[in-house]
Amino acid sequence: MGTPAEEWIEEGKQRGKAEGRAEGKAEGRAEAVLRILRGRFGEPDARLAERIRSADLDALDAMLDLALTVEKPDDVTRGTGQH
Repeated sequence: MGTPAEEWIEEGKQRGKAEGRAEGKAEGRAEAVLRILRGRFGEPDARLAERIRSADLDALDAMLDLALTVEKPDDVTRGTGQH
């Protein structure tokens, strides 16, 4: 066990690593949603792509499911709070 300062620094490092992993997961899911939409409809417009990239993990999970079945690209944000 180190000094309080060392423990605080270590805690900050661990928190930073966890946040980095979460951001990486979100980026990966957003790119998966965009890839599915590209395959089905062509390149999504910049506004939609930004909404997808700024979504949280829960919304991205819903979008990933929706991307497989929606009738138009904008519908992927339906019910996710990302409209």
